[in-house]
Amino acid sequence: MIKFCDLFILSLGFCIFSIPVSADIPLGTATDTHISALELKLASHTNSYKIAAVCFMGQNCYEDAHFNKGSGSGSGNNGDNFEIDTSKQCQNDGFTITRCPDGQAASGACPYDNRYFSKCVSYEQIWKEQHYVTSCEEGKILDSAQTCSYESGYKKCICNPCDGYKYNIEDAIEDGYLIDGEPCNSCGELKYKRKINECKGFVECDCGGEIGSAVCYSGSVKKFASCKACACPNGTIDSSNYWCNGDLKCWLGGK
Repeated sequence: MIKFCDLFILSLGFCIFSIPVSADIPLGTATDTHISALELKLASHTNSYKIAAVCFMGQNCYEDAHFNKGSGSGSGNNGDNFEIDTSKQCQNDGFTITRCPDGQAASGACPYDNRYFSKCVSYEQIWKEQHYVTSCEEGKILDSAQTCSYESGYKKCICNPCDGYKYNIEDAIEDGYLIDGEPCNSCGELKYKRKINECKGFVECDCGGEIGSAVCYSGSVKKFASCKACACPNGTIDSSNYWCNGDLKCWLGGK
């Protein structure tokens, strides 16, 4: 009985061909009229199993240095060797640097062989890529706690903490207060100091301000542009307003 194994093709990014033959066909004695030319060709092979190489799509398997054939270590009768030459693979992929001039360091290691790199860059560029700088953008300051171990002049930036600037704009201009100096920028957020409004030209009034008098708050204290006169009804003593504009008229029974 003639036995044949199927030809399998897997297309998951690469192709693997397996062509095993378990028995030879005695040519000229076949009784099955449906035996194909492919079956006859398969029958001529004497290997019981033959495994082809794995070749990833996008590679030129016969010219690319990534794919070496026939070097002698062999998995088949022809001594095929399908090991990757990592050195050539790195160079073919653009990783050609093995050393750099003074003041520069290799960057971008080859994933197949870490002796090869894609470029040389200055130390300054490396530090900048790691976010170590000598100056910061507006709203940030250099952080002495994050200093480059190779060059102390390079540090990382953090948001300006704006010490002493406790208020946002709404709180800084609250009634009774004024903004004190310029604001501080903390990563784009403005923070403020504030001070009590002195309300120059305004006074505290024992008996309140005159009707229509302008009002100014100094902190939580209400001041007026002019005070109304204090009066003691019917000449009685008003103990809550005994100064009555600075004199003792209430105590003396005056009006």
